[in-house]
Amino acid sequence: MRARTHCVWLAVWLCTFGWGCSSDSPAPQSAAASGGATAATTGAGSTSPQANQPPRVKLKTTKGDIVIELDAEKAPLTVDNFLTYVESGEYDGTIFHQVNAYTVLGGGYTPDLTAKPARTAIYNEAHNGLKNARGSIAMARRPDAIDSATNQFFFNVTDNQDHLDHKDRTSDAYGYCVFGKVVEGLNVIEAIAKSQVKAVSKDGEVFDAMPVQVVEIKSARRIR
Repeated sequence: MRARTHCVWLAVWLCTFGWGCSSDSPAPQSAAASGGATAATTGAGSTSPQANQPPRVKLKTTKGDIVIELDAEKAPLTVDNFLTYVESGEYDGTIFHQVNAYTVLGGGYTPDLTAKPARTAIYNEAHNGLKNARGSIAMARRPDAIDSATNQFFFNVTDNQDHLDHKDRTSDAYGYCVFGKVVEGLNVIEAIAKSQVKAVSKDGEVFDAMPVQVVEIKSARRIR
């Protein structure tokens, strides 16, 4: 793989589904080392009425709003990582750069397909029991590196448990970590999945299924 190539696959069965990554596999990070959300940002120790409720994030997109409820109990490191990107505004202005009938992938590129800087890769919590079921959100990673997820995430448009859930400790079968579910706006995700797509090339990298009409995340904000 060339040093500037930014391509990886969710799985062999989705081999046209590219997402950005470094050609070198970064070391996974702990919650403390990641610069992730602290107890205050995840609600722990808060005296607010919502302190014991799961965190929620709203994505305002050019197709409509999506509200995600995060499972910080079963995927604490992954939720910390995701909230860090959200609360620093790093998802604002990114796009859904690869879509199909199964998954909608975003979080890593601007509309001109410039790769967003990514933080250190995180530990893969795919063994947490959460399923890649319709309406869930999971982290993308390289299939040859278990702990390689950074900023890119995907929504499961269909039930993808057979292909994407944790099966064993090998890299190709370790699975993709689910860390939440869509509670509002599943229709928006389904509309994105039905977008007309085209192949786009940038810096020698081909994105085989980029929406013809760009779908942008205008903002990503924590709402509780």
